[in-house]
Amino acid sequence: MGRAGGRLGGFVVERWKKGACGRCNAGGGLTDMREKRWATVLVLAGILLMCFGSGFSEAANQAWRESGGSVGPDRWTIYALPDSGGANGDSGFTLQQAERLDEKWQGEVAYAAGIPDDIPLKARFQARTGRIAGIGGAFSDFTTLRLREGRLFHQESANGNSWEIVLSDAFAEKLFGSANAVGLEVRLLDKMFRVVGVYRSDDDLLRWTTGGALPDALVPIGALAELQPQLRVQAIELQAAGEGDAGREQAVRSALTESGFATSNYSLRSGVREWALNAQLPRLIPFAAGVMAIGSCIARMRRLIQAAIPRLRVGLEPLPAAIPEQSDRRRRVLLGMAAAFAASGAAAVMMWLLIRYPFYVPRELVPERWIDLGFYQSKLMTLWNEHPVLSQAALSPFDRTGEQLGRLIGGLSAAGLLAGLPLLRIGLRQWRLLGLTPSAALIRVCGGMTGAVFLTGLASAASGIPQAMRPGLITALLGCCAIFATNIHMKRKDDEGNEENEL
Repeated sequence: MGRAGGRLGGFVVERWKKGACGRCNAGGGLTDMREKRWATVLVLAGILLMCFGSGFSEAANQAWRESGGSVGPDRWTIYALPDSGGANGDSGFTLQQAERLDEKWQGEVAYAAGIPDDIPLKARFQARTGRIAGIGGAFSDFTTLRLREGRLFHQESANGNSWEIVLSDAFAEKLFGSANAVGLEVRLLDKMFRVVGVYRSDDDLLRWTTGGALPDALVPIGALAELQPQLRVQAIELQAAGEGDAGREQAVRSALTESGFATSNYSLRSGVREWALNAQLPRLIPFAAGVMAIGSCIARMRRLIQAAIPRLRVGLEPLPAAIPEQSDRRRRVLLGMAAAFAASGAAAVMMWLLIRYPFYVPRELVPERWIDLGFYQSKLMTLWNEHPVLSQAALSPFDRTGEQLGRLIGGLSAAGLLAGLPLLRIGLRQWRLLGLTPSAALIRVCGGMTGAVFLTGLASAASGIPQAMRPGLITALLGCCAIFATNIHMKRKDDEGNEENEL
């Protein structure tokens, strides 16, 4: 009886131990599953931030480029400084001065003058206040107007005193109750104007970020100057001419001098420079990720060489005739290493071809000596002094849009570079520690990339930007993620301890 009781007690204890171990293993498996899910969330968040920061920013930048008409960013804008008005204190160009500069310049010229305060416009039954601007020159070549109906002024009408007006569809709805306003008349500053066109003012990203770069109504600058004799043109846009930044700037300064203006009274802004600075910000994300991926490929190649050297040394030693299969095994291992080495090298080369980009550095920011603190101090003071002047000036629609989009693109690019890329690497590192296989990691990365591209395109479409992510950008980001997912699972040191067992 005693022996039977002892056997029964031992059986109960053994069953309890097995149950406890099973519960421990189940708890450990649940913890690993939670950690894998958390790591997956980090990886997907990093991929989404990188795709959105680069893809959405590139699409917004392209939409800004297309908003600049047929000229695009290939322009120079002349802004009048406060001291350019002479004795009367009025800064800016008169209409006659703007026309004189237009005659001196060989390319296209556009200029506009806005009234700082909202002006009442009266229709037959009601009146509304809105922002009015007078336009002259080839305005439609410098600013994209999506006409809903009607037409824009002819260049001769814009420079003359034709009593025509073009309204935005939103303002026409307020004033007439309908956007179909072509042929109707509106009173502005006690003068009757005939509506000849209505342009679209869709709620897209460009208008959200700028608060409406275009005014509510456009009239010929000659007509507005006749009603407002004190009207001044604050900005004149010139189609760039010449070779290189220095040559183009010199051409603009020469035109100012020939027209009788002191160049010190005006600030010049290059559209190409602003475009290049904004366009290269989204490129920093794939470039940084690509450089890290290339470094990962090089590290893998180095580890393969380190692992192959002892195998080659062992392979030089004679083998007993009884074990010829060992030679075939060594040969297969070395061939596999050679194939992996070649694949890593090809991946590094392809990645460099995908991410390379001619980054733009303005020539005025490059000193003659690299270590020149006085040079950078003077540049910072110059930018500090010019910023309030340019922010108070009546910026052109293209420059106003570029300033606001520059802040948005900079923020998105910084989020993708400083948050998205680290989150991706942290999540992949956690996958490696949890023992996730490279094939499983690659499948999850590809799925996350597909979802991120879809969400980025959806956000672009919702923002009124029809552009999708470039195939080259998608390939570069996917290649970086794939290299990270496969290379990060390699051990820091290859298994070199089994050479003796292979002999």
